Amino acid sequence: GGGGGGGTMRHSVRVDAFPIGIDPDRFRRALDAAEVKGRVLELQRQYAGVSVLLGVDRVDYIKGIPHKLLAMETLLETHPQYVGRVVLLQIAVPTRTDVPEYQKLRAAAHE
Repeated sequence: GGGGGGGTMRHSVRVDAFPIGIDPDRFRRALDAAEVKGRVLELQRQYAGVSVLLGVDRVDYIKGIPHKLLAMETLLETHPQYVGRVVLLQIAVPTRTDVPEYQKLRAAAHE
């Protein structure tokens, strides 16, 4: 305790791992689906001859999506030879859309 009374305070803390992420086997299996194969071919045709930078992130103000978009803009402004040759394909999965900070981030990313 804090008052110098010599008492002992006991606290219990539980620690555990809660891994998050994707199930890679599920994604591999999805590649066999006709709909997915068709979409893959469509994307290959759409981006033929272009380098694709792929970003897959949750919409989270600590993930830096606005910084990534600004970096892409800066790349294209400072190296115009990449215009039309490099594209950023950003997939942003919404999270906590009821939180004002996320609504501001979404609005900024769409500008």
